[in-house]
Amino acid sequence: MILYIDTTDSHNVVFALKNEKTFRKTYKIDPHKSHETLGRLHEFLKLSKLKASDIKKIVVNKGPGSYTGVRVGVSLAMA
Repeated sequence: MILYIDTTDSHNVVFALKNEKTFRKTYKIDPHKSHETLGRLHEFLKLSKLKASDIKKIVVNKGPGSYTGVRVGVSLAMA
């Protein structure tokens, strides 16, 4: 299972899971509340009915986009 994280847009965050099928969800985010992104990831994983241990690889969109947005995505992936 591959987790895809795209935080390059300052108003939206996109998470996707890819295995045999792709499950994708976009969340609206206030650019001044990037700390809410982790909660959205938790919500996304809950909706997909998967555990974090099911994820074997994480891919982060590195841009183009906002510098802070990319840092948020990389921080999520590292966590």
